[in-house]
Amino acid sequence: MKQFRKSDRVRVLIRSIVAHSIRAGFREVPPGSTVIAGDVAIIQPYAGGNPSGHMTMYDGTTWYSDFRQNSMYPGGGYRAAQPAYKIFRKN
Repeated sequence: MKQFRKSDRVRVLIRSIVAHSIRAGFREVPPGSTVIAGDVAIIQPYAGGNPSGHMTMYDGTTWYSDFRQNSMYPGGGYRAAQPAYKIFRKN
């Protein structure tokens, strides 16, 4: 059995989340688009942060994950690193 490095596991997890979102009817929103209620952000991990990255949903005014966030990025580490992200929207 192939032994996965942590970075490989993270890539597999992120691909899995994206694939499940697409099967559920979500589509990637072009970069720079205005976010609307119901949009979901899938944020890449950053060095020193959670190796799984982060996923959050916008209600039209606030971003939520398992807590109410101050911005799309869930904490100071994410805001400082500003890792890449993709926005998905249910069509």
